[in-house]
Amino acid sequence: MLVLSSLLISNCRKSGSETIENWSGGLITKPGTYEPVGTKNTITVWIDEEQLVRYSIANAGGKVVIASTERPSVYSNWFAYFDFNGWLWFESGDIGVSVLRKDEDGIYEEIPIIDQEDLIRAMPEEFFKRLPQSTEKMEAISNLRANTDRK
Repeated sequence: MLVLSSLLISNCRKSGSETIENWSGGLITKPGTYEPVGTKNTITVWIDEEQLVRYSIANAGGKVVIASTERPSVYSNWFAYFDFNGWLWFESGDIGVSVLRKDEDGIYEEIPIIDQEDLIRAMPEEFFKRLPQSTEKMEAISNLRANTDRK
């Protein structure tokens, strides 16, 4: 009975998510299926049975081309941002910042942002402004971005 209840709750949580068609991109703060304008990809964000935030990108045929490997808790603050490059940025208080993007061969990869100066510089301003500013790591990122802006 407990297993059946868990399955029903899990399925309701995932199936109850809203689908946003013709989405212009930008901020994601809740589970759902996002269908960005100008791309054939679909972004899906859901909470799994272990109370972890999961996210993936699927192609036009519905095949998942990349899914998150990080395991952020639903109990931490989290948000994502889909930018004009087709990159999906993700931040979680318990995991940190990462980005799903295509490499030179067109294959999606998940990259943690730590010590990735090129990615820190490429971070969308709207995403950057939502990051928690209280950590030493974020102070270093802010300094790096400020020095880049002056060049």
